[in-house]
Amino acid sequence: MKRGKAETVAANRGKQLADEAKTGDLPAAARKAGAVLGESPGFSRAKPADKLPGDVQIAALQTPVGETSAPVRTPQGYYVVKVLERRPAGPVDPAERDKLKGELDHPEAEPAVERWCWPPSKDSKIDIVGQRPSRRG
Repeated sequence: MKRGKAETVAANRGKQLADEAKTGDLPAAARKAGAVLGESPGFSRAKPADKLPGDVQIAALQTPVGETSAPVRTPQGYYVVKVLERRPAGPVDPAERDKLKGELDHPEAEPAVERWCWPPSKDSKIDIVGQRPSRRG
């Protein structure tokens, strides 16, 4: 019974914190609610954050920049996330770019690259969702 009551109180505090953070400042709302505040380094689906639960990371990836997520329930408690910035995906480091280019220029990779880059063969059938199939005469 104690656990159920504590869960209800925690859910209400998480919702209140999220509501206050949407209209103002998340750090101020967290201090007011007595919540623990932290900042995570950048992460992505390919390189997840070490100390954030998976559900919290998914909420952060789905929340637009500058906005605050709804409370996310985890075994450790409730999290409210504010997304500060989002960087475009892709290799930025020139060394990584050169490494990838070297892998694609390798003779063994050529058939795979050709299959991905060249137009489909005449035996291929392409269906575009939302368009009616054309009649072949």
